[in-house]
Amino acid sequence: ASPLPEMSEIRQTIADYQATGLTAGDRVLGLVPLCHSYGVEHGILAPTYVGCAVWLCQGFDTRAVLDPLRQGRVTVFPGVPSAFEMLASLGDGPSRLLEWATATHEENR
Repeated sequence: ASPLPEMSEIRQTIADYQATGLTAGDRVLGLVPLCHSYGVEHGILAPTYVGCAVWLCQGFDTRAVLDPLRQGRVTVFPGVPSAFEMLASLGDGPSRLLEWATATHEENR
């Protein structure tokens, strides 16, 4: 048994990160608020664990999200369905966002 109950959660989180293939060469766009565990885990902990760059968005500013995506500065974009729906309704249209979101991790590098 773990000396601390949290250790099993930490070990599981690390295993989850390793399964994603996230590497030090990735560039993560952190859109999910840090008051949510998903935002903390995928916007701070995972990138810190592997040593990659992360851009954190303050609030949901569509320009702050779309510009790095369009310019290829982001390789990983964890998000929630409502954020993807809002972005899909903008200029690039749903097909381009869907193409980017469903590309393999390697294709976005």
